[in-house]
Amino acid sequence: RYNRKVRAGRGFSLDELKAAKISPALAKTIGIAVDARRRNRSVEGLQANVARLQAYKERLVLFPRRSNQKPKGGDSGPADTATAVQVNLGAEFPIAQPAIDFTETANLAEAREGNAYKTLRQARATKYLEG
Repeated sequence: RYNRKVRAGRGFSLDELKAAKISPALAKTIGIAVDARRRNRSVEGLQANVARLQAYKERLVLFPRRSNQKPKGGDSGPADTATAVQVNLGAEFPIAQPAIDFTETANLAEAREGNAYKTLRQARATKYLEG
């Protein structure tokens, strides 16, 4: 019940940032939390987080450091900066919750018919009495 929900952690792992082609130093400056201690336990989780990072990177508008200079390599152009709107990251890039599969409950009726504790207790008593 409680272990199925995917929650936001302390930050993205270094492997996720590397797969999304974002350096950890740049990530900290553009609003991406980095957790160097974190390890990826599954390929699915890694791919999901890399997809979130790439979607964030596509929609990101980087303003030039000085407005009177022309944009440098990673900066956005004047057209993008003119129409930029600040958004809430949690609302724009939510963590996708996986669909819950309830196929295991099909055998629930069979499991309720036989009492597991009673069966084990009887087996233990039978073994004891038979010697």
